[in-house]
Order: sequence, then structure tokens, then C-alpha cells
Amino acid sequence: MDQLPRVTQHYSLVPPSNTNKFHSSTEERDISNSDYERERSEYIKRVAMAVNRLGYWERAILIRRYMTEDDVY
Repeated sequence: MDQLPRVTQHYSLVPPSNTNKFHSSTEERDISNSDYERERSEYIKRVAMAVNRLGYWERAILIRRYMTEDDVY
């Protein structure tokens, strides 16, 4: 699920720090979303490689059971 940044303003009595580091909720959400997409695609690639290593019948069973849209029992 995409995480969206906050759009409401908030105020703080604490002055900003002088570390030259820019913090934005929008940037942090974008970084989080891109990391999630990268990890997700790597996971899908690992699963596909593992399924492809199986024998024909084991692969056919897994593909029919988990990788098709119709529920097959």
C-alpha cells in the first residue's frame, strides 16, 4: 500500500536544527514507497527462481494452486 504524506500543516516551538539535513514527509514517504517496491520485486524474482528449479509436476501444482486467478483445489 502506498503511504501518502501528511498535507496538514503543523507548528512546533522547537527551532529547526542546523545540520543541513532536509526532512520532508513527502520525501520520506517516496523513499519508503520506492524501497517497498524494490524489496517486493526482489522477493517476486526469488520466488519465481525457486519455482523454476522444481520438477515439472511440482511446478505445475504450485502454479495451478497459487499463481492463477482461479481457485483450484
